[in-house]
Amino acid sequence: MDCFENRQDTFKQTFKLNGVHFGFIPNLDDISYGENKDITSYINDWQQMHKAMSVLYRPITNSQKGKYLIQEYEGTRFTADKFKDCPLDIAFGAMVFFYNLTNELLKAIPNFIQKEAEKELMRGQISAENGEAIKNSIHSLRATLEDLERLQSYHYISA
Repeated sequence: MDCFENRQDTFKQTFKLNGVHFGFIPNLDDISYGENKDITSYINDWQQMHKAMSVLYRPITNSQKGKYLIQEYEGTRFTADKFKDCPLDIAFGAMVFFYNLTNELLKAIPNFIQKEAEKELMRGQISAENGEAIKNSIHSLRATLEDLERLQSYHYISA
């Protein structure tokens, strides 16, 4: 039997570990600079994954009707080691979540810039000459996006 046969990389918002109910950061728009910095530092290094998990998932302090609050972020120093026992499906789900989120953001950025540039050009706030420069820049962004997508795929399939 293949050990990955029943593997599920589905994202789980909450889970229990050693009797403690943990919840994923409820609103990523509200994360602090420190949380963001730590997540991006740890999420791509499997040796540091327990630290990333301790940033992403924290004890639920209050829960009502499917909504919850989590413990304030105080760094990984005291909590990271607890996540060394975290189930793999939770860690894989978090990685897949961020992989998909990053891909969606990378695709959205050039489209957003192009739409904004077109709006400005139509309002006459950008000269036609500058508009052409922006179009060239957007083509460059799309090429960079394709390179990043290839690199990102490479990272996640390598052993």
